[in-house]
Amino acid sequence: MVLTPALAGFALFFVGGGRWVYLAGVSISEVLLWLIAPSRANLSRLTERYRAQGKNIDLTRALLTVDPPQDGRE
Repeated sequence: MVLTPALAGFALFFVGGGRWVYLAGVSISEVLLWLIAPSRANLSRLTERYRAQGKNIDLTRALLTVDPPQDGRE
């Protein structure tokens, strides 16, 4: 759903809408992608919800930590 404006702009560009239609669609999609990206506060809320359910899952730490592969493959 977020990429729909970019796709519509891309299609209309080829139909003859001009370069501005494509750029407008991409700009709108970038703003929408930025709005739905997970924030640190959102990740903290989800982590607290999981802990309240008895699950030991820390989403912030999991997304920021890079561990080497466990089986030796890269």
